[in-house]
Amino acid sequence: MTTTYCTDPFEHWVLDDFLPPDQAWRAYAHFYGGDGTWTHRNHLYCRNKETRTHGLHPDVEQVLQGLEGQALRHYFSVLTGLPELEADPDRFGGGQHVIRRDGFLGIHADFTHHPTTGMRRALNVLIYLNAHWKKGDGGELELWAPDMSRCVTTVEPLFNRAVVFKTGLKSFHGHPEPLRAEERRSLAVYYYVPVIKEQAPPATPYAWIGGPILKTTDYRPRPWEYGLRMRRWLSKRIKR
Repeated sequence: MTTTYCTDPFEHWVLDDFLPPDQAWRAYAHFYGGDGTWTHRNHLYCRNKETRTHGLHPDVEQVLQGLEGQALRHYFSVLTGLPELEADPDRFGGGQHVIRRDGFLGIHADFTHHPTTGMRRALNVLIYLNAHWKKGDGGELELWAPDMSRCVTTVEPLFNRAVVFKTGLKSFHGHPEPLRAEERRSLAVYYYVPVIKEQAPPATPYAWIGGPILKTTDYRPRPWEYGLRMRRWLSKRIKR
């Protein structure tokens, strides 16, 4: 496994050859196995996306349970410098993800707190299972500047590549360009930490854990998406 670390536009790690090869290939081969229900998502900022959290094939379930287990939670805690991480048994928003041809997921920052436990979302781990992805297929993960002025970097969704990044109000990411391949497969696990009720001293590196709450996903239009920017502005005016 090779690891690349970068702090721009926010802390993220790219881990190539993350899973043992045989495990990755089994998860790929049985991605559509199991009897769980797929949820279809289509809205202004998302098209042709399907997700599934439970009822997975055992070879896919094994990967997710490994990520949710104590050993890998500790590994990611050490890697990122975060406090001991907790998995989400509900897999709210996580699990299996697939985007179909012409689909996309707009640039966004994720919700900050779990809707039932109230714990603070701290870390995203995405594992790509695109065995035949090639340049030109689209689906690259884009990481954007906190002020949404520009895309800082892109990450290709290569087979058995894991992308790890800390989440917050300004961790804007997505793949907004329509997919040109038949599909884009990934597994997603989100980790949480307890909320710190009292304000931590400025020197404490985890002071952000008790910070502002973002209850829903915060989608943001790109600078040239004037129609989406106008709709966002009108929506905010109406809410006021």
